[in-house]
Amino acid sequence: MSTIMFEQFKLNERLLKSLNQLSLTKPTTIQEKVIPLAMQGNDLFITAQTGTGKTLSYILPSLNNLLENTQPGKGLQVLIILPTRELALQTQKVLQQIARYTFFESLLVTGGEGLQNQAAKLRKNPDIIVGTPGRLIEQWEKKQFSLETLQTLILDETDRILDMGFGDDVNTLIENCPSTRQTLLLSATKGDEALENLINKIAPHATEIHLETDVPHQNITQQVIFADNTAHKERLVEWLLANENHQKVVIFTNTRQQANLLSETFIATQIKHTVLHSDKTADERKQIIHQLNQKHNIILIATDVAARGIDIPLLDLVINFDIPTTADEYTHRIGRTGRMENLGLAISLVIPTDWKNYTNIKKSKNNSIEERVITPLLGKFQGEKTAPAYRSPAKTDKKPVPQKNHTQKNSKPDKTKIHRSKLVSEDGFAPLKKKK
Repeated sequence: MSTIMFEQFKLNERLLKSLNQLSLTKPTTIQEKVIPLAMQGNDLFITAQTGTGKTLSYILPSLNNLLENTQPGKGLQVLIILPTRELALQTQKVLQQIARYTFFESLLVTGGEGLQNQAAKLRKNPDIIVGTPGRLIEQWEKKQFSLETLQTLILDETDRILDMGFGDDVNTLIENCPSTRQTLLLSATKGDEALENLINKIAPHATEIHLETDVPHQNITQQVIFADNTAHKERLVEWLLANENHQKVVIFTNTRQQANLLSETFIATQIKHTVLHSDKTADERKQIIHQLNQKHNIILIATDVAARGIDIPLLDLVINFDIPTTADEYTHRIGRTGRMENLGLAISLVIPTDWKNYTNIKKSKNNSIEERVITPLLGKFQGEKTAPAYRSPAKTDKKPVPQKNHTQKNSKPDKTKIHRSKLVSEDGFAPLKKKK
């Protein structure tokens, strides 16, 4: 945390009043670096891990510049583009809290709301739009809003926007923005060639700000527990939920199907929980996020739709039921906990088929993931000691020996079957009855 105060940035008194009401007096390290440069109108490319306060680092200077240079109702001034509805909704909430005394109007433009109803709101000429690429391009092509008066363009989670295939939509919007605009790009990672090309195209002279802590995720204890199969992982999760001290938990799966299957298991064992993935309607997602912000004890099963940008207050435990396929996704997942100098615990469950992905992630984290054993549920697979026994012959033998027909049926390892429960509800919510 910074040693200076927000007042030292010479922010407008209206913004300082909002900050004081939110009990925010000192900026985070990334805010201290970004806010002064953004207030000067510089183009910026900012990378910092999740939970460092990036959202406020661009909202404050953008609003301050509006207060100093323009008046409400003069057309669209600030456009904030984000990859998911959940992140957009959360950003809009922070924006409204900070802008409450400014008279500048903001509008959320994402899927899940009727086009005509949204278009009617756009015709009221908001000063700030917070939206997702797909819906923004759809409304812009229908001429429901103009970019001609835009002063500031902000892309948050830019790497994720590109990963999700929104590059063409974003480029179309950018090409129709004034060349005199200010551009702020934020990312949790430095990205790949696609991100580099985008920066060179839309903000070639951007000042780069990279916040790298001495110990990445230093507030998060990272652990791995080895399991034999999916059924074994289910038992481990139930043990952890029963024995770990926690207020809020997010359990990540790699697919919607696995999220629903785990939900069925929880319903059968009467573990109260909520499920969040892309099949949920906009209203269901809003309800879930509201619960995450309001309730003190909640268990959420989620796919990576929730892994980026969502700030869940007091989230102290993340469980990777499925190990992510990349180190970046691992970073985003565990970054949901240990935010803003709070402590967190991240536990990954690894089965033999996850070994390659896990070792790659562990190397990227400089071996900072510690092994943990749950003695009552100890399995046969114990990581490096037993990994060779689980390797497929096709991967370990340089020259596979041809096998006879009657043995080929057994050449592939058996896959653990997951039996569906008939107790699952359509909305993914578990019964209210608590486990005794």
